Amino acid sequence: MATDITTDLASLRFDGKRFEGHALDVECTRELIAYRNLIVECAKELWRRKNPDRVRLPRGFEEGFRLQFNRLEDGSAVVPLQRVRVDDQSALDWGNLDEFDEAADLIDAAIAAANDDELLPPALPSNVILLFRDFGKSLGPDEVLFTRSRHGSTEAAYTAKARKRLTEWVDYWAVDFDYMQRKEIIKVPKSLGVEGNLPGIAPAQGELVEFEERWTGGYIFENEWQSFRTRQNRALELTTAPHIYTRPGRYTVAVKVIDIFGNDTMTLVPVSVG
Repeated sequence: MATDITTDLASLRFDGKRFEGHALDVECTRELIAYRNLIVECAKELWRRKNPDRVRLPRGFEEGFRLQFNRLEDGSAVVPLQRVRVDDQSALDWGNLDEFDEAADLIDAAIAAANDDELLPPALPSNVILLFRDFGKSLGPDEVLFTRSRHGSTEAAYTAKARKRLTEWVDYWAVDFDYMQRKEIIKVPKSLGVEGNLPGIAPAQGELVEFEERWTGGYIFENEWQSFRTRQNRALELTTAPHIYTRPGRYTVAVKVIDIFGNDTMTLVPVSVG
């Protein structure tokens, strides 16, 4: 008979006057759900980066990721989070550091960077930054949520300052729902080689140059949906308008994010329809 096996993932420590009795208000449990969403979406993108030729996540990757807590520890209200698996989930490697552990480390690093007025870690997926908006909603201005991954040497303080910086970090984001359908094509003289030139060869003066189309190997991002901040309205929509694919198949969704410093990053998310 299959049995559950638990391993530590991280701990969340709620700090503030209302947590002094080692108690957690019911509304604060939403932070556990928001934290799980951060971990899952970050882990999914980390796995895709390691497996660029794979379209689908491994069976049970997301569904098999369960978090639970069964007690509150001393130190305000400390919630130790444990991963739960059934011992026959052989498709996943639970013994070593994996994408979920890496995600917990990255979330800590992002929170610490935001609190210290530093740049976010480059490895943090851009689409994950948007999810911080839902993390910390139940906290008051003087309350702090400390996160610490199981491999972390120190806690990361998710203060009101860190919350504000992370929720305002993204200035603009846009989505292309079928990124791979538009190849980037350029016109080059037929006399040019594959890399764009042939040393020592140039067209004669007055000679008519013939051009041909070549694929650069890249694709053109088409802005099919966007949301951005303005001086008058600082709010940012976090849910796109509905998009309907007319045919079943595999598509690549591109998510482009521009932060408050003008840094432009893009995340590719494969999806299967039908």
